Amino acid sequence: MKVKDKGLNRFTQALAELGKTKWRIGATGEHSGGISNHELLAIHEFGTSDKRIPARMPVRSVIRDNAKMALVSKTLVKTIENAYGDDGQLNVAIVKDAVANTLKQLVQNGIRQGLKPPLAESTLLRKQKLGYSSLPLIATGQLINSIEVEAK
Repeated sequence: MKVKDKGLNRFTQALAELGKTKWRIGATGEHSGGISNHELLAIHEFGTSDKRIPARMPVRSVIRDNAKMALVSKTLVKTIENAYGDDGQLNVAIVKDAVANTLKQLVQNGIRQGLKPPLAESTLLRKQKLGYSSLPLIATGQLINSIEVEAK
């Protein structure tokens, strides 16, 4: 009996490529404070050694949240279903972009909802005088708007 491949091999190869994908979450551009947005994101992700700025984990809080990772998984499955063409080909680039956009939105939404620990009282007072939000990482919008996710 001869079996005719109707795209299963191409599909499994595309899934293997997706399985090797690494997602890099970072920030691009310069911040008005004299450092890069990437450096600012790292400071808030891990905190400073002098403990003046605590770790708020805008990225790790997403990765450690099972409900958020379930949303990423659902996006992956749904996009694979939609990106599988009539020609038996899976458009891997579409799937990677959809997952990257979902991760980006989750990190940005986490920042918008407020990260813990809250700002120090002195920081709150200073931000209040300037008319900024009381939430960490929201003051100018530079960092939140610079969040990028790359699939490699």
